[in-house]
Amino acid sequence: MTNNRTRAVAALTVAGVAWGTSVPLSKVALTWLGPGWLTVARFGVAALVLLAITRRESLREAFNWRILLIRVVGSAVRQTWLKVAAGR
Repeated sequence: MTNNRTRAVAALTVAGVAWGTSVPLSKVALTWLGPGWLTVARFGVAALVLLAITRRESLREAFNWRILLIRVVGSAVRQTWLKVAAGR
């Protein structure tokens, strides 16, 4: 139980730091990268991290083209809009 709790606290800490630093780092990145490209870069990094930590069997079970398309387009539009707003 202690090991699972330690891993959970570590994961939450990493998520909190990533969440908290995303806006200041995005403002810095927007000085040399456009909002659309910043969104592409963030999604690319996130995809690589998730592929590295996810088992292949889990990916195959969860994969659905329609859901993937809806999520990617919706998230990309939202993230790009937020980056455009942050750049002003």
